[in-house]
Amino acid sequence: MLPQELGTLDFKEEFIILKGENPVKAEKALYYLDPYFMDRLMKVSPKLASLTMELNKTEKIFGVKGLKYPSKEKMLSVGELESEVLL
Repeated sequence: MLPQELGTLDFKEEFIILKGENPVKAEKALYYLDPYFMDRLMKVSPKLASLTMELNKTEKIFGVKGLKYPSKEKMLSVGELESEVLL
């Protein structure tokens, strides 16, 4: 594959290149689409936990299968996907 062909990849695809190894074509793990990672994020984010409770109209959100999660855009709008970095 040529370098310019990498730009035509779908957003969810990636290549992992390690020195001395063959390249690996993989599908990106997008945490906001994976219930396992969203559950972990909700444990440290009260805002995300409350948004999820509102969306599902339930009090129990941990360990529950089939939950609906707020969209990536909604989480960005309330500052849930960012962190302040002190320099």
